[in-house]
Amino acid sequence: MSTPSYLKQRRLGWYVQLPVPRELQDAMGCKVLTRTLSTRDKVTAQQRRHAVIAELQLEMVQAAAKAR
Repeated sequence: MSTPSYLKQRRLGWYVQLPVPRELQDAMGCKVLTRTLSTRDKVTAQQRRHAVIAELQLEMVQAAAKAR
């Protein structure tokens, strides 16, 4: 079983895609959160992805808190 990378390439740029849990999809308004890493370089993207994933996870925690 492989671990998810969340790192995706679209055209020439790199993005992070993070699935939204089903219970938060209505509150978030989407099934997948996508953010650009603003780079074309894979090594740079791998370095930037951790901070972006943390931001997206924080958004989900805040949405869960508002939904309660």
